[in-house]
Amino acid sequence: MTSLLLAVLLFGRIELGGQIAGVYPVAGLDRFHSSSALLGAGIACASGPIRVELGYRYAGLPGIQNNPYRLSLHQVMFEGAYSFLRRGNWGIEAVTGAGFALASRSYHSGLESGTVGSGQLGCGFYQYAGNSRLSAGLVHTLFFEKGGSGSPAVAVSQMLALRAGVAYAF
Repeated sequence: MTSLLLAVLLFGRIELGGQIAGVYPVAGLDRFHSSSALLGAGIACASGPIRVELGYRYAGLPGIQNNPYRLSLHQVMFEGAYSFLRRGNWGIEAVTGAGFALASRSYHSGLESGTVGSGQLGCGFYQYAGNSRLSAGLVHTLFFEKGGSGSPAVAVSQMLALRAGVAYAF
């Protein structure tokens, strides 16, 4: 696995890009938050069917019941993608990733913050046009909370993102 990652980084093409997404809170987040937008940026390396990316994403979810109330999520993700269907300059890819999020809640004059682990699964469509890479897909993000006294972490909150991205390949 390490040799495969090293080969992708050494012999792949470098891509810089950004993302925008519609975020829909589900399972835990949906009780208190409404839909919002997500903005992101990343640097990726791609070689053949494999693509790895280090990215940053931000989403601010407004509150449903208590105003003013907002949950801000600053995510750092390490993401991997595998193209299982490639036809010329386009294809379909499966995406998975792991990272952590700095979450902060602001309400009235109070502020709470903390970090939480996260993971994601998704799939999408991509197309290369010259040096540009366009993509669109659906990503399911899970936020994990540490279990007590040796029990495993559990996914307590989840969100779906319908995202689109553009990148420039060097």
